[in-house]
This record gives sequence, C-alpha cells and structure tokens, in this order.
Amino acid sequence: MSQITCTWVPGTTDTVRLSTIQKTLKLPLRQIKTLWGEQAIKDLYLRGRFSKSITQAELDQLMKA
Repeated sequence: MSQITCTWVPGTTDTVRLSTIQKTLKLPLRQIKTLWGEQAIKDLYLRGRFSKSITQAELDQLMKA
C-alpha cells in the first residue's frame, strides 16, 4: 500500500496536486471526484487536503496519467 495526498494547486479552484513518494502530479478536480468520490472533494474544500492509502495497482495506474 502507498499513501497519496491531494492538495490544491495555489491560485486555482479546479486543479489538485497529487503527491506520492515517487511523483507529484497535477490533476483536474473532476478526475479526483471520478477516482475517489464526493468525500475526497469535501475533504479538499473543508480541510484543504485529502489523503488515502492506495494499492500498488492504483499507484501504477496514476503514474501512467
């Protein structure tokens, strides 16, 4: 299992920075909602971050994005 953390890209309201141990990606908010649902969006708006443990297969899929 790997840990991911999502935070806002400064100055945006629709772009999220997704950080893993290996890489940092920028993803549109709609893709975060598709991947992890409404709770991820609520956490981003209310706390400014969203964290989740993901499997190696999910991590590999994200790295291809």
